[in-house]
Amino acid sequence: MQDVSAMIVALLHDVAEDANFSVDELAKQVKIADLKHNSDLSRIPQEVRTSKDFKRMEKYSRALKILRGD
Repeated sequence: MQDVSAMIVALLHDVAEDANFSVDELAKQVKIADLKHNSDLSRIPQEVRTSKDFKRMEKYSRALKILRGD
C-alpha cells in the first residue's frame, strides 16, 4: 500500500507544480473536493437514503461553508 501512497503523493505534487499551487493550497482544494463528495446525496439512490445520510450531508455542507468562509 505504501507504493500506492507514494504514487498518489507524487501525482499531487505534479499537479501542484503544473497548476502553480502551493502544497498548502492544494491541500485546501483536496479538502473542499472531499467535503463536496461527502455532502452529495445524488450518489446514493433515493429509495435507500436514510436520515443518517441527510445528517451526514448537513454536517459536511456546514464544514464546506466554514472552509469557504461563507
